[in-house]
Amino acid sequence: MDILRFDINCRVLSPVQGCYPKCGENSYCVEDEVFPYCSCSSGYTGDGYNCTDVNECENGENSCDVNARCSNAAGSYACQCIRGFDGDGRTCQDRDECTEKNDTCAANETCVNTIGSYSCNCAPGYTGEAGNCQAVIPGCSPSCGTNASCQDRSGLPVCVCNIGFQGDGYNCTDRDECTEKNDTCAANEKCLNTNGSYSCNCAPGYTGEAGDCQANLKEKYFSTVLLWDARWLGDYYDALLISSEGREFAPEHCPRFGQRERLYES
Repeated sequence: MDILRFDINCRVLSPVQGCYPKCGENSYCVEDEVFPYCSCSSGYTGDGYNCTDVNECENGENSCDVNARCSNAAGSYACQCIRGFDGDGRTCQDRDECTEKNDTCAANETCVNTIGSYSCNCAPGYTGEAGNCQAVIPGCSPSCGTNASCQDRSGLPVCVCNIGFQGDGYNCTDRDECTEKNDTCAANEKCLNTNGSYSCNCAPGYTGEAGDCQANLKEKYFSTVLLWDARWLGDYYDALLISSEGREFAPEHCPRFGQRERLYES
């Protein structure tokens, strides 16, 4: 639309169109009834000339479901349901792995759906725990202790401690898989012992859930760092660095002394 300007004598001057100076990147010109002005586009904030991205994932101004992961993008964001849930990210519903037959339960186990996951229990006619279900047989005397089951060993009924426990079948105590290093936790996960089992949680410096832990710190620590083209600057070397894990950083600074180097990612 044309905006009219008037001089001191109320004479009409040339009509004004558009914004001046020109609006910045990620903004647009608003031609209102008073005077054109620049406004940042949706997903950006600023004065219309300098507009920066709004991180909707950090400020909470997103519509992601509570069971979804928010990923920021330039001027927008994306939602994705976490493992164990289905949907578009804004609405996530529990996935029934048992009905879908996507469970890993054995033939002598039954699948029980839980919110965001599932569990395996011994099927009727079997005793023990998931991964070690044995057919129920008569004859163990005296009766087996807590956390033990009666099993057929070469035709003889024998009391055996369940998986995750140790003992003689009559007195069974918890086995600490974390201390014994018998867990399956990944390198970026921390083992937490539980009664008869263990769980894997994201290690310090990582966030998410077991099996999908993502680094959330800018500082990384590596056991070995090799240097190329190092220049001593008084307190630090300025160098091309590569870690023992195969990640390259250049240029970076590392302390002069110590076998563990502290590297910073941008």
